[in-house]
Amino acid sequence: MVVSGGILAGQNFFIVPIDLKAKKIAVKFNLPEGWQIVCPYIDRGDYFEVPKITNNLVGNFVQRKGIYFGKMKFYSEKQVDNCVVKFGVLEADSSFSTETLLAKQEDVDFHVQRTALAVEKFTEIFGENPYPVETIYTYFSAKDKAGNDLIFDGSGVTGTLQYWPRDRYDELTGHLLYNWFCFPNKDESPICSIDLLGKGLGESYLGCKMAYELTGDKVYLGKFYYYYLVYKRAINTKYMSGEEIRNRYYRGAVIGLYLDYLIQNETKNSKSIYDVFRYLYNKYKNTEHCINIQDLEEAVNAITGKNHSIIFNKYIYGDEEIPVKDIIQPYKESFGAFLKVIDYNFPKEYHGYAIPFFIDLEISIPTYVAMPLSHHLPFEILIKKYYRDFAKYVLKNYDIGTLTKKDVEDTLSKLTGEDCTGFFERWKDSYGELTLEELKDWLKSYLPYSPKNLKAIFENNSVTLRWNKVEWRYPSGYYEITGYAIYRGTSPDKEVLITMVDANISIYTDKNITVGETYYYYVKSIENLYQEIPVYSEPSEEVVIICKDTIPPEISINSPNDNFKSNENTIIVSGTVLDKESGINKVVVNGIGVSLSPYGSFSYTVKLVEGDNKINIIASDKAGNQTTKTLSVIYKKPVQQTVIILQIGQTSFTINGISNTLDSPPVIKNSRTLLPIRAIIEALNGTIGWDATERKVTVSLGSTTIELWIGKSNAKVFPEIINGRTMLPLRFITENLGCNVQWDGTTKTITITFPGN
Repeated sequence: MVVSGGILAGQNFFIVPIDLKAKKIAVKFNLPEGWQIVCPYIDRGDYFEVPKITNNLVGNFVQRKGIYFGKMKFYSEKQVDNCVVKFGVLEADSSFSTETLLAKQEDVDFHVQRTALAVEKFTEIFGENPYPVETIYTYFSAKDKAGNDLIFDGSGVTGTLQYWPRDRYDELTGHLLYNWFCFPNKDESPICSIDLLGKGLGESYLGCKMAYELTGDKVYLGKFYYYYLVYKRAINTKYMSGEEIRNRYYRGAVIGLYLDYLIQNETKNSKSIYDVFRYLYNKYKNTEHCINIQDLEEAVNAITGKNHSIIFNKYIYGDEEIPVKDIIQPYKESFGAFLKVIDYNFPKEYHGYAIPFFIDLEISIPTYVAMPLSHHLPFEILIKKYYRDFAKYVLKNYDIGTLTKKDVEDTLSKLTGEDCTGFFERWKDSYGELTLEELKDWLKSYLPYSPKNLKAIFENNSVTLRWNKVEWRYPSGYYEITGYAIYRGTSPDKEVLITMVDANISIYTDKNITVGETYYYYVKSIENLYQEIPVYSEPSEEVVIICKDTIPPEISINSPNDNFKSNENTIIVSGTVLDKESGINKVVVNGIGVSLSPYGSFSYTVKLVEGDNKINIIASDKAGNQTTKTLSVIYKKPVQQTVIILQIGQTSFTINGISNTLDSPPVIKNSRTLLPIRAIIEALNGTIGWDATERKVTVSLGSTTIELWIGKSNAKVFPEIINGRTMLPLRFITENLGCNVQWDGTTKTITITFPGN
């Protein structure tokens, strides 16, 4: 078979040197032409050198596993100080992330840029970056020759970073921390620590803090608020005994917030939790020491210059509730943004509600403590769909309209095996009131989608209903639409189920009706979400149908448009007439009956008179209903334009081809063409007057009147009297009388075109 790439897990593939004190380890790869390699070692040209990160070079060799090699679909890298961040997507990789989230080069570039920002920030915090190469891998997935899935999990491995979607940047920053500050293997990174520091303060708190600082996206504040809510649910209960709640994630995250606030407050914002990690890193890097709570206390005291033994005894060594109620408030404002990201990045369907999140949390924590998970609690809450089990139980055993708080708490107790009394009161202090109304509203949204656009027509003594088919709510088909229930009544409050149809049907004809009666219809969709009972949607919009033809015909005019202007004395009126109930009886246009095609179209020629013509189309159906449509068509006879042709020095000229004679020929004087005005104006049906006293010429043509005085300029127009005739410049004709003037220099011919009135 043709192989285009693959993955090596270093600790399972390489031969480990016997000499555990080796000073240098080099690896050489022979790759086919066109293949690339992405590995956590330093590229020396002919070979790759294993960098010494801890005191154990051999450990660095086998622990920094994960080597991609093959033909790359996309590849990107970025230098950050002494470190290069590399990310390659193999052509052979058919995992979900590479098929959907990394479908373009820009996606890979973006993730490398984001990773580089975090590497730069951590380098600043710890003062150095011992890793010359940071590699990013996907959850690689491909097929073998037999078609079986080949999967490689590149997450959680020091020296490699898993690809996370854009809205889960906190998980990249949180996991990247392990390269400096890991747990618990001292051969994986320069520092090893207990879970409370590495995963609680580190991954959970510092990961969210840094992600927010680098992106400004409040979703990471909202995610931290989620950690706080889990902590509040578990405090002072047996659930706090769970390792992931007490040390790994939730309590550790809240401790991180508390100490960060404390340090910033006591140092007037000159120091922060970052300084704690830097202090511990510089003191214990590449030692055999595993950092513990005592070391954490020492670091906080050293940075602030104060003793915090009382605080540590109460909140870190002890189990008193950590006082962050006031500190946490800004994070609460971003909780809604986090819930939206859950809907986007995890297979959840909260539909914009907060209450199913609390149901998930209420069921997840007891389940986790009673039976440890194969994975861990954050994914138990964010991936497991316990709210489905809750909705299933409620919809099976209760009516949403009469549901009580006790019913909800009994359901939670049934599903968890624990006493969940007080569910609605429990969150007031940390989140706010959870109302029964919100829960009912959410349960309604959880029901199947209602059919949309229900339509009904009465025709042939029956009622035909049509609606839009309802699609499955989720691609997995978990909510499969199996059919539709149709309800009918003679009043809005008396609808009853009359029939059910299959899911592939979206039309139903009801023949069991009485003409003259009024009926009310609605439709519900049915899902097989739960095997025990069918689940019905809320009703569709209701339609009312009167089983009597009271609807007039529909007239659609194809041509002409209303207020159409025509130069012809006839016009063809065409259109379509339809009546879905009783059918068309007749159609008349201006009192004359016209015939219809089998499809209801008609065409009729109407004679026009000059001016506004009203055209009336009247259609009546067999039940006597009538529709009238009136059009206005304006007929105007074509205007005859006037064309005058003259020649310089010639007294003969033509008007629309008819010869005439001028008293005086056109002349050119001072580079201007002068025309005898009277003959031209009268040829255009204008008038010209002469006032000998004022030596004034008055020209009127259409709506234009011009007054000119001999010897006086008016807008650069200089009328002159030549041989007893009043002569006017050619440009005057063009600009003031609305004529078009053309000049033929060869023949010295002037053509004047007047469009007429």
